[in-house]
Amino acid sequence: MKNSIHHILTQLKPASPVTVEITDHVGKRISARSIFIGYLPNQFLFLQAPDARKLDGIDSLLQPQTVCTVRALCEEGKGAVMAFLTTIEKVIDSPTKMLACSLPREVASQSLRDKVRIPTLIEGSLSCEKHTSEVKILDVSAEGCRVLIEKDHPFTLKVRDCIAVRLGELKNEDCFSLTGVVCSIKKQAEFEFLGIKFDVDTSSDIELLIKKLIFNQ
Repeated sequence: MKNSIHHILTQLKPASPVTVEITDHVGKRISARSIFIGYLPNQFLFLQAPDARKLDGIDSLLQPQTVCTVRALCEEGKGAVMAFLTTIEKVIDSPTKMLACSLPREVASQSLRDKVRIPTLIEGSLSCEKHTSEVKILDVSAEGCRVLIEKDHPFTLKVRDCIAVRLGELKNEDCFSLTGVVCSIKKQAEFEFLGIKFDVDTSSDIELLIKKLIFNQ
């Protein structure tokens, strides 16, 4: 097990972005951006302390014995998202504020190319031929997405229609525009739920989008 954890952690590059998720005293989950600094075999792993200016009160939660969920990206091979539990052992203030954490006992890994779905609720638009309508993107995976659209949109959609989905701004970055085909349509009350399968040639854009969604970059 130790050798396995060592092998996995060596795949994380120093200075790579991670997210640190903790639960406050009332059970609310708080997610913050951080940086993976490195680790000492059989001792600790080190994370940059999240910026307290961006999350009020987080300093009071980032204390010894606090359990955190860390999510990181391994870019070797096809790329994968790692997730593991760790406990803060010590908060270090110098030369920079960082967290010395316990080594994880287990690491879960999910390939970016597998069918993992990431909840989004991002505003966007859907275009088919010459028509465009506002939509809400419910979730995204490496293969496609689910879209919510009002029934009174200005065109009739059918399975196998070619479409383009444009996602709203993500942290001041340019909007993402992805093409694909409609693979399912489910009607409910005043809305339609569309299943979209992305075109194969957009895979690099999809992986970039998923990274931004996971790490909130």
